[in-house]
Amino acid sequence: MLFKNLAPAAFLALVTVTAFPGHADRRAVIDGEFRIQPYVLPNGQGYRHLTSIIHEEKNELALFGGLGNGPPSPPTPMNHNVYTLDLTKPPSQQQWRNRGADAAVAEPWFTTTNGFVQFDDEYYLACDDSGTDSVYSFDANTYKFNHLSTSSLGPELKAEDCCAVGVEICEGNECSGKAEKRIYIMGGQDPNAEGSLSIVRYYSITHDRWEQVASMNVERRHLGCAAVARGGATSIYAISGGDSSIGESLRSMEVYDITQDKWTLYDNFGVGRTRFGVRNVDDKYLLLIGGDANCTGGACQPDQPLRRIDIVDVRHRDPRFISSDDYVIPELNSPRHSPATSLRKMKGNNQEDKYMLYVVGGRTRDNAGLGVLTTAEVLSFSKINPPR
Repeated sequence: MLFKNLAPAAFLALVTVTAFPGHADRRAVIDGEFRIQPYVLPNGQGYRHLTSIIHEEKNELALFGGLGNGPPSPPTPMNHNVYTLDLTKPPSQQQWRNRGADAAVAEPWFTTTNGFVQFDDEYYLACDDSGTDSVYSFDANTYKFNHLSTSSLGPELKAEDCCAVGVEICEGNECSGKAEKRIYIMGGQDPNAEGSLSIVRYYSITHDRWEQVASMNVERRHLGCAAVARGGATSIYAISGGDSSIGESLRSMEVYDITQDKWTLYDNFGVGRTRFGVRNVDDKYLLLIGGDANCTGGACQPDQPLRRIDIVDVRHRDPRFISSDDYVIPELNSPRHSPATSLRKMKGNNQEDKYMLYVVGGRTRDNAGLGVLTTAEVLSFSKINPPR
């Protein structure tokens, strides 16, 4: 076994993120623009805190969960249905199809918009709002969820408002058929108190076991996260989020080394944001999509949805932040926090790589105040051109 006995440990390494100098290069980092799609969510009901996946074999985008425009208590409309979108059709012919209601997931809304976790053709769900650290399997053919496991760790190691990623741990030097599948769950909020958490734990799907590992250096809720595989190893990125103890959205990021059970903190990192999407482009770049610019807790102006897309360049030992303040990166047509996001990679007409970024629903602010969106936006692009 390559990685084992990951005992909890406290490490602090502080690094300042490299930022490209502003306005030094005005080439478009990503060509193209977001386009509002002609289809809308069923029954004119908008949602925020949704999650989505793309099933390549079926050419479908599956959408699940979501909360309406009010607070969780008193009850606000909550989506228990699975909706799918046929990606073989042109946008003018697409519409959401209701695949039926789910009864397994009691509180299906996801503050990180990253509830689905995928291992090839296997799909799981984590970080719903129950605060129990439960994991569900999802059958993309029947559109049904089944309860898989609830954390056996103590109540102090469970949270809502967390973020989950999937990681395969290889046995020996080969991953083929021998990888251990783990779902890492980071941060969140204590279900019994208004406090952010730095705890990290994982569920081994392979061994049906829960383990605690080293905590992050900073408490984070509503954070973004991603797993990145480079150089034969996988690292986990925990990005921004909110720290209730100081009442601020965080301008920092942490990277977890699984082999060393160690988090490295990168400070002075872009803009503070919560409730945003993160999508991995070929283990080279992370797209940070929309989000909420407000601080969390304290006397702060709530709900400031963002249009901006920023990029983290993870090709180097120290990640680099590419800001949309300084470089040409498409922005959303509508400001959105807590939308569902999915990224699809295909081959274009000339066999070049083509990417489609889907952003669905979310909360927005306009002249009428706060609302939830029924619309979807799609960005089509062929590559990312990093600044010189």
